[in-house]
Amino acid sequence: MKTTDVLDTNIPPKPTDSASLAIQEALSRIDPVRRPSVAKRAKDVPVKARPGYLRAATGDASPRQAIKAFCSECVCWDRQEVTLCTALACPLFAYRPFVGKRDKHTATAPDTEPLGDG
Repeated sequence: MKTTDVLDTNIPPKPTDSASLAIQEALSRIDPVRRPSVAKRAKDVPVKARPGYLRAATGDASPRQAIKAFCSECVCWDRQEVTLCTALACPLFAYRPFVGKRDKHTATAPDTEPLGDG
């Protein structure tokens, strides 16, 4: 019987660029059940925001960094949209990043309507 090399398609190729290496290193510290979801999402995160997202996803972020990652993801990674947030019922509204202390509890868009049924 002859032994042949078989390519295992379940083993992902070794990453070569630094961004892929960072993702793979972070994924190695995540619960295997969450790993596929986090890996898929991390690929769509802009390179500039990816380190913060991965710190939050792995539990290595401070609460403030995790909120920043959450809010940024919620508005498709657009920093200005975080400051213009209209999700008035969001429990993180008062904690959202990129706004001054004075503006934390006020909506910046006067034409917003409260979220809810109806």
